[in-house]
Amino acid sequence: MLLDRLLDLAAAGAALRDAPDPGAAFFAYLDRLAEEAGPKRDLFDALASGGGEAGPAVLAAAADVRAHVTGLFDQARQVGDVRPDIGHDELTALLAGLLFAIRPQSGANQALVLSVFRDGLRPRLLGKGPSRTPGCLRGTKSGDRFVTRGRSRQECICVSWEIPSSHCGR
Repeated sequence: MLLDRLLDLAAAGAALRDAPDPGAAFFAYLDRLAEEAGPKRDLFDALASGGGEAGPAVLAAAADVRAHVTGLFDQARQVGDVRPDIGHDELTALLAGLLFAIRPQSGANQALVLSVFRDGLRPRLLGKGPSRTPGCLRGTKSGDRFVTRGRSRQECICVSWEIPSSHCGR
């Protein structure tokens, strides 16, 4: 059962590798991972620690899932959809914390924890407020300007709420 779930997750990661929107693919994979890992501790153990007493097939499948996470993360980071200051070590530590926090017995609101996790991985924009994600944001008005970090100081001009983040700063 654990091996089947890991193989399904690995297949999902492989399918997202060539997605046209690397950021969306990465965050979709995180959602799928959290959905699968949340209800059962065995998947968390396999992904976080290599599975302990798991057999070679489970260890290989868990390593494949971790490779898809970091591969999709790298693609999303290359296009500016995740923070440039987060590396693989930080991602691994944060992901282990996320998977631990969303266990059913933790009592935490799993959707809220995942939302905060996702927001923390997104790039910060200099400008109004402590942290902004690309695109038109609630509370912004047409013509508001935000300068992004790590994008050669390109300006992102918000013209309406409907503009997707993929059209901002690229």
